[in-house]
Amino acid sequence: MEQYQENINMPWKVAGDSIKQTINCIPLCFHYLYDEYTELRHSNKVLMPKSLLNKLSVYDNLKYPLTLKIKNTIMGIYEICEDIDGIYIPDYICEKIDLNEPCMIDIEILNTEFPKATFLKLKPYSSNFYDIQDTKGFLENGLKKNYTHIEENTIIELIYDNKLLKFDIIETQPKGLISLDETNVEVDFEEAHDYKPPPPVPVPVPVPEPASEAFQPGKFKFNRPSNDKPTLEESCPETKEFIPFSGAGRKLGN
Repeated sequence: MEQYQENINMPWKVAGDSIKQTINCIPLCFHYLYDEYTELRHSNKVLMPKSLLNKLSVYDNLKYPLTLKIKNTIMGIYEICEDIDGIYIPDYICEKIDLNEPCMIDIEILNTEFPKATFLKLKPYSSNFYDIQDTKGFLENGLKKNYTHIEENTIIELIYDNKLLKFDIIETQPKGLISLDETNVEVDFEEAHDYKPPPPVPVPVPVPEPASEAFQPGKFKFNRPSNDKPTLEESCPETKEFIPFSGAGRKLGN
């Protein structure tokens, strides 16, 4: 027997700003292929059952890609699956909305077009972020792949080389909740929370050379050994007349 969509012959409906549905919401860790959804664990996207898409297909003015609101948390669609009967939500979001086990929850499908993001400024938690060669390329690709919407004063998580990196959203342009779908986003970042600047390099203090007497031509000073006798001129500094036979005498023999 061929399967077909039950509402295929139903008349079109016009959606308002949102469409409310009650559906089974399940933490992602309950999925039997949990190990294959490594990137999904750190995103704001969900696995959605195809049955929900069939219900929404009767609205001719519904905006795509779909945006869900579950307990005041905005999420996008990672994948639409035929073999699931509820929405699988990343575990860290389940902690925020206090969802510990499968539960029927009232959700909203938003029929709103959000402004496109043009600029983001992020602050990494770990200096391991600086080990990435192309940091801006990593951020731009990771954000578009794992997040549909973003806003200031929130925390996002990305995986690089099997390491979890967390970032604060410091600034966005425009402000408010913005879309990352099909837009060119400029990404900048501040220094990491654990960043420590290198200690300053000490500047060597120059040691002054000892002062020396300046050389003056024509002036010399000699020091006589202590055992030399002073000359007559030195012993009689005031005597200026010639004195015959003055000075020390010498004789031969004894």
